[in-house]
Amino acid sequence: MRIHTNERPYKCNICKRRFTCKSVLVIHMRIHTNERPYKCKFCKLSFTIKTNLLNHVRTHTNERPYQCEICHKTFKQKQHLNVHIRTHTNERPYECKICHKSFNTKQNLKQHMPIHTNERPYKCNFCCSNFKHRANLWHHKKTHKKETM
Repeated sequence: MRIHTNERPYKCNICKRRFTCKSVLVIHMRIHTNERPYKCKFCKLSFTIKTNLLNHVRTHTNERPYQCEICHKTFKQKQHLNVHIRTHTNERPYECKICHKSFNTKQNLKQHMPIHTNERPYKCNFCCSNFKHRANLWHHKKTHKKETM
């Protein structure tokens, strides 16, 4: 019910953020304490949330438990399967408020926005060039590698 009423009775005493459940506050507090109780048995990484550890372990085991019922492609994470299914359904739930173009992921919408704002957030650390898209910066950096050879 708290989700529907937006009631958030649990408050972080450090940053003052509020939460609907005490368990979510407990997990949040790990940000401040840097507690990482979930440790990978294959490498030295540790995590604040058990789900993040389980997803990480699949990078070692290559387990792919989520399968598309349409094309049978498999995925390590359920969210990746959900995004993939949109390629079959052509669902595009993220819409640009300016031009109304729609996208299948929030990240694709985010990458689209500099078209309208003329923002160039990707900066080259070798020269003064700035780019709207990460891919353009990546291609640009290749020119610097040629210069240093």
